[in-house]
Amino acid sequence: MLSCSECGNCGHPSCLKYSDKLVKKIKTIRWQCLDCKRCVICTKADDS
Repeated sequence: MLSCSECGNCGHPSCLKYSDKLVKKIKTIRWQCLDCKRCVICTKADDS
């Protein structure tokens, strides 16, 4: 089960359709769910 480092939301990697390779990488970082993920350039959370 993956847990977002920001909001704590959890999800099974298989339900999120994440590959085994991606899951291995995610487990080495502070993972953020899609709702919490921000752009590394402008830091905005949405598509605007």
